[in-house]
Amino acid sequence: MSDSAELYPLHFGEVLNALPEYEEYRDPESSYRGEAPYRMAVGRHIKSWGERLLDLSELQGNILPRRDHRIVDHLVNMITDLFGILNCGGTIRRRIAEDGAMRELQACDARILRLLEDCSTLLEGMHRSEWAGEWIEQDARLFYRKLRELQRELRDRNLLLGLRTRSIPESEETELDLY
Repeated sequence: MSDSAELYPLHFGEVLNALPEYEEYRDPESSYRGEAPYRMAVGRHIKSWGERLLDLSELQGNILPRRDHRIVDHLVNMITDLFGILNCGGTIRRRIAEDGAMRELQACDARILRLLEDCSTLLEGMHRSEWAGEWIEQDARLFYRKLRELQRELRDRNLLLGLRTRSIPESEETELDLY
């Protein structure tokens, strides 16, 4: 039981409990009421990743090479971009139940859950500060790719809901060799 508690932090349970019931998305107000808890739960979950990365950077201090610090900063910036996608604003005008978008949204939510799980699992390898360099060398690239996938899924989900969305910003991944 304790293994699953470590693997699935409290925030993951909050995300599962906040999964939207799209049948209730009948008008903009009911859609907002159904959507807000889900977006907040996902935001709390990804916030915990940013905190872990910042803790890593602080704990390692001058031990981490400059390039590794830049990678951690870049990953934290990508997490910040996720908040921008989650808080895109606008009103859900699409009638999900009537438009047949419910299955598409549920499939998107399933992919988002999988990415949340994958990213959390990858960060588990970083739980000891003395392994930071090893984690950056072995897992940061995969974590980066998972963050990019999550950005795309959240953006696509916004589009399915009829919300405006921000494009995924170009980044310095080639310079940092993350892609």
